[in-house]
Amino acid sequence: MPEASAPRRWYLVVGVTVIVIALWLLLESAGVPVPSAKTYWPIFILPGAIASMVDFFIGSRRATSMGRGVAALGFSALFFAFSFGHLGFFNFFDWWPAIPLIAGAGFVTTFFADRMQTASYLVTGVIFLGIGLTFWVHRFDLLRKIMPSPTVAWGILLLGLGVYLVSKTLRGKKKSEG
Repeated sequence: MPEASAPRRWYLVVGVTVIVIALWLLLESAGVPVPSAKTYWPIFILPGAIASMVDFFIGSRRATSMGRGVAALGFSALFFAFSFGHLGFFNFFDWWPAIPLIAGAGFVTTFFADRMQTASYLVTGVIFLGIGLTFWVHRFDLLRKIMPSPTVAWGILLLGLGVYLVSKTLRGKKKSEG
């Protein structure tokens, strides 16, 4: 059987998710005891996350599929934190650093899933992780102990990124000379 195209996979995942949402809502409105969709709605992000990861492992092997899956899991966790009252939507400064952290985790995952071939995924991921950490470091005691200031956090991230890029460049030059 030929591999499904990306739009077909997307329509399949979205279609199955919409059917599950519809059935859940119908069961809830019929009085069948199901968890409240108002609380558990972030669960509907999970089919897309799982489908992306499955696509990476047994389908296309596209690194971006893995990165999207990790990002979708992160956003699902963030939205569950809203649903269960751990975060308040209107307390913007409490939760917005999670967005660049989730995006950064997705890009870094894509970089490793790509067998560390595309440095732009790493660069983008480190920048997003740095932004998220910079604005969240003061909220958590453990992070404050590791990184006493945003300057230290950025210094560590940029030093590691610079060393990686220089070593990748020098290794590439030796291979082309040989």
